[in-house]
Amino acid sequence: MVLLNVITFVQVFKNKGDKENTMKLRSEFLALLAATFALTLRGIAQVPSLHESTVYQANTTSGSQSDSSSRIWHEVIKNEGSTPLVALHATFHCPAGGGFQRIDIEYLHDPLIRYGYDTEIPPGGSLEISAADPAKCPGGVDAAIFEDHYEGDLQQVNRLYARRRGTYRALADSLDLLSTIVAQSKSPQDVINSLAQLSQSVEKDQTIDSFERKAIIDFYSYLKSTLQSAQGVVRAPSDHTAHRQPTYRKLSDTDSISIEQAQATVISNKFREWRADLEENMNPPQAK
Repeated sequence: MVLLNVITFVQVFKNKGDKENTMKLRSEFLALLAATFALTLRGIAQVPSLHESTVYQANTTSGSQSDSSSRIWHEVIKNEGSTPLVALHATFHCPAGGGFQRIDIEYLHDPLIRYGYDTEIPPGGSLEISAADPAKCPGGVDAAIFEDHYEGDLQQVNRLYARRRGTYRALADSLDLLSTIVAQSKSPQDVINSLAQLSQSVEKDQTIDSFERKAIIDFYSYLKSTLQSAQGVVRAPSDHTAHRQPTYRKLSDTDSISIEQAQATVISNKFREWRADLEENMNPPQAK
């Protein structure tokens, strides 16, 4: 069907003699070719165990049906493998001006990096990810980690595990700093300042893998923004279980400690859960 549309379009293009129409048709024809190329790329699956839907646009809650600026691109990823999908990475290659050849729009789904937000996808299950205009930005899922193997681009797989190792390291640093709030030797603002200094130090350290380094800095930023308020919270999978952590107010009243101490204690407990979950998941499994 796509090939037929292109052939038909070429015939119309050849029959037009008017210069203005020719320029318009040329522009539309190139857009059609780009869309066709994007669909072709999507047909060559880098991750055989996943099925990617056609990219589509959906309205935001505040946008009107006719307002294209309020509409964002999505695609649905279905796990057609026999084991749970643990993590995935997608890249959409978009054209760029200003001397740049392209801009890569990336999407990451990983419960061990976005702890408490992302979840594993069981066989037959699916998730919706953010995407980009397929006529301008070809691409899709380029790497995936399953419970017992990985599929796709090994470079992207290794980058994902570098992010995990960075997160693991940042968790250790953060636990040390949070313990000073619990012991009342430092205030939350003192810890925020220390995190800012650590970020500057890590940013200059070229001995650390670039993706690991970025994960460390991102984690420090996450904790800094959380500690800006005594109501700031960190999510964890245990939040939805019987073993969830108490509220800050309840822990403060029970243990006769300040809200800031209670916050640091609860966050520390969640960070220990996070670190424990990461420990056996920082190196890639076998390729399929």
